[in-house]
Amino acid sequence: MVSIIFLALTALMAALTLLGVVRLTRSTRTLIVVAVLLFGWLVFLATLATEAYFLDFDSMPPRMAVAIVPSLLAAFLVGFRLRYLERLPVSWLIAPQAFRIVVEAVLYVLWQARLLPELMTLHGRNWDLLTGVLAIPVALVAARHRRIGIAFNVLGLALLLNVVLHGLFSAPTPFRYFMTEPPNTFIAYFPYVWLPGFLIPLALTLHILSLRQLRAR
Repeated sequence: MVSIIFLALTALMAALTLLGVVRLTRSTRTLIVVAVLLFGWLVFLATLATEAYFLDFDSMPPRMAVAIVPSLLAAFLVGFRLRYLERLPVSWLIAPQAFRIVVEAVLYVLWQARLLPELMTLHGRNWDLLTGVLAIPVALVAARHRRIGIAFNVLGLALLLNVVLHGLFSAPTPFRYFMTEPPNTFIAYFPYVWLPGFLIPLALTLHILSLRQLRAR
């Protein structure tokens, strides 16, 4: 059931991403290109995960970099180069961050099943739930109170960086720092490989775009 919920969440966020592309570019051709690239990337990650490619945590560089590095590069590229942000309502770049509530719920259930270290939950050092809870209220007022929107994005980026670093350094790679039990290996499995490969970069992209939009206003 948890995996189904996570699959549904990923599908929803992918659909919202394409909806945003339509609103921004107003180009069917661009929509098709983005849809093919996004679908292809998700299928690529799913295929590698089902073939246990990411389970080799001892390799150098870590195989998980195949999922993380390209997606983060794409997030920065899109976040800093995308134009026509004035076509989107301010709330469109803030409200979708509420998806992090579902992510935190999934992580909590996985921790209860002893598939995830406590470090990666609200009981540990992951406070990213706060971003998800604040997303909708901030989205309602950010257009009128720009500083609240900017503060929300800065906080969200800080919390996102916090959970990413704890996730990376609790995985059983040569760079492991947090000797948690169990180690952080759940991201190597399908469908959870989409967390570092899509959902986290999406959250990063939304923060960057929102900050650019609010600063421009």
